[in-house]
Amino acid sequence: MATFNGKDDHFARWLHGICAVPLLLFILIEVYLTLHGSFFGIWALFKLSACGYGIFFIFFRLLKYAFTGEGNINNDL
Repeated sequence: MATFNGKDDHFARWLHGICAVPLLLFILIEVYLTLHGSFFGIWALFKLSACGYGIFFIFFRLLKYAFTGEGNINNDL
């Protein structure tokens, strides 16, 4: 029996996995700008890093649900 937002909800798990792909692109851009962004001020780098950590957290939660079926990010609203 298929459950909503569980291990057997393959559509939601695929959707979470697909939504994680663009976040990976944002994380890679953030890492590049942080490492090579000497033209930014220190506060701009701090804001960029803070956003990067937030995006990484969401990326990790999406992939965790996509691969394991546990810890759906939509259930924590």
